[in-house]
Amino acid sequence: MGNIPCRPMYSNKETHKEQVVCRGRILCLTSSFPKWEGDSSGVFVHHLACDLSRLGWQIDVIAPHSEGVAAIEQSDGVMVYRFRYLWPESLETLCNAGSAVVNLQKNPFNYLKIAPFVASQGLHVLHRVLTGKYDIIHSHWIIPQGLHGMICSMATGIPHVVTVHGGDVFSLNWFVLKFLKSRILNRAQAITVNSNATLRQIAKITCNHTKIYSMPMGISVDAPDPAVVDSIRKKYRAGSGPLLLFVGRLVAEKGVGDIIRAVQILQNDVPGVRALIVGDGQDKAHFVKLSQSLGVSDKVIFIGQVPPSQVVNFYSAADIFLGPSKRGTGGWTEGLGMTFIEAMFAKVPVIASRSGGIIDTVQHERTGLLVNENSPEEIASAVKRLRHAPDLLQKIVENGHALAKEKYSRQMCTQNFSSLFSGMVNRIS
Repeated sequence: MGNIPCRPMYSNKETHKEQVVCRGRILCLTSSFPKWEGDSSGVFVHHLACDLSRLGWQIDVIAPHSEGVAAIEQSDGVMVYRFRYLWPESLETLCNAGSAVVNLQKNPFNYLKIAPFVASQGLHVLHRVLTGKYDIIHSHWIIPQGLHGMICSMATGIPHVVTVHGGDVFSLNWFVLKFLKSRILNRAQAITVNSNATLRQIAKITCNHTKIYSMPMGISVDAPDPAVVDSIRKKYRAGSGPLLLFVGRLVAEKGVGDIIRAVQILQNDVPGVRALIVGDGQDKAHFVKLSQSLGVSDKVIFIGQVPPSQVVNFYSAADIFLGPSKRGTGGWTEGLGMTFIEAMFAKVPVIASRSGGIIDTVQHERTGLLVNENSPEEIASAVKRLRHAPDLLQKIVENGHALAKEKYSRQMCTQNFSSLFSGMVNRIS
């Protein structure tokens, strides 16, 4: 297979117009990071790194390499170092689509990639730590990034911050990994979590709860293009029935199958119903076949991957957002659910499941409607309820939008992390 031409993620032009005093140097470790412009993998990690850079922090990111991606590049003031772990590069797919856990479940061959991945990442982290003069090591996800961060912190005395996104604490619960997670978190100088559900899980395996901070990732939603929004609604005949929307990975635990079954239930009472499925994933072919076998392939439309800058147009075109996530194999649970908050920012009513950290943001009959996991009948009933209760729908939209702005803005997220990092740097200076 020929090499894909390397594409920089963003323009390498200098984006900072003013000289900002450097507050400190941070080494960011992650297994998920955008490969190029329009890639949504780990986009929240990228946003935080760039936003911190604009506040005066010097950020270096270590992320896995993928086929066709530059090994070293500058992205909006952030240096990105991507480590090779397999040859040829076409084999470097362990973290594709943003989830190594899902990739391991879907293809057992990927287990053979773990050892070279962890070893290569560890060597690259050690090299950067020994040569980079960093003030803080910031690990996104406990394993394996937190492991490397812990080892380098113990060896050098550099403070270590672990950001837990949910999936890393709810899954990977084999005895050895549970022991490792406990050691990593107990030795970290600070732990940040994205929801109360994640916090409660972390509190079970840590001794010092005072170093746990509830600091969800920030979200920003661009203004929609009215012409594009109008074209989406016309193309999918919105107005004849509710236009439902899902955005995310097409895997079983995201509840896409329940959405398809809910559409089958709705089609008799609401003939004009349509569901747009935005995203890609390992189970897409299965869901396409399911929609065909249930006779709703004309009502469930698979859009595919959409650039992050364009997703807002689909949110704005939708009548209702659906997020029926559920506990997956291996214990995976929705830690927060960024797409729910994006929908709230876009003033779209949300129907979601009572699962994991979702209930932090989707509060029943206040900021959305909650249904039980694995319940397409409840999803269908909730859709019909919102259609016939305009006052409830309006209340949900207004409250959801207010909550999103109050708790989940990128500006607030960045300030929270910057304050945490500043306190740590000041204590050691």
